[in-house]
Amino acid sequence: MTKKKIVELKFDIKSFGKSIYSETVPVEIDTIEFLVIADVHKEENLADIYMVVTNQKDIDDLHYVELNFNKGRKTVGAEFFGPYKIKAKETMLFAYQYEYSEEFADDYTLQYILHHEIGEDKKSVGELKLK
Repeated sequence: MTKKKIVELKFDIKSFGKSIYSETVPVEIDTIEFLVIADVHKEENLADIYMVVTNQKDIDDLHYVELNFNKGRKTVGAEFFGPYKIKAKETMLFAYQYEYSEEFADDYTLQYILHHEIGEDKKSVGELKLK
């Protein structure tokens, strides 16, 4: 799910607003193609879902995100987001907030799938603890 990428970091040391030393250094970093993070506020029965999607291709692409709430082997809820047209080499952040009832408050396996118009799907699994 990560891809190595070379970026240039520019260091510019200033004193009293004047540059006294400047250097550009190439650094290799891992870029994330797809990441989902859940932030639960149990006292308010709210769950914030954040999704980071990076188009690592050299061309624009459509992305869709499928989010499944699973309890054991059963899917008890699902959401489908998109299409998101993401330009080549661009990263997008999406945020959604869910309000849930006390009856829905439980622990779930959260399965998320990134569907591409071009290329293969990416899957990942996490936990969503609402109780």
